[in-house]
Amino acid sequence: MNKIERTNELFMNGGLNCTQAILTVYGDSHGIDQDTARVLGRPFSGGVGASGQICGFVTGAVQVLAHVFNHPDEHRARKGTHPKVIAFLKAFRDKHGVVTCNELLGVERCTEEGEKRL
Repeated sequence: MNKIERTNELFMNGGLNCTQAILTVYGDSHGIDQDTARVLGRPFSGGVGASGQICGFVTGAVQVLAHVFNHPDEHRARKGTHPKVIAFLKAFRDKHGVVTCNELLGVERCTEEGEKRL
């Protein structure tokens, strides 16, 4: 099973939200253990606190990029991370058209009607 399949499995059948699944699978080789992945990813499901805003898969990937391009010097860390995040966001938008849960799922997550449609 590759990383994409493993992430999907954890999300669909493993009891993890989208951010937790990304952090668990991709963060492991960058110092993010499973417990930390669950804690850090918890509030981002459903587009940050189920608000429907930025997709949890996106926020998880951005957090992994922060670990991948980490550097002891904060300025260098940001300088290395920001272009990678911008490139990732562009690629995600090119593939999916949008980066928010509401738009990806076609519902308003933070409304009762939207939650019923999920």
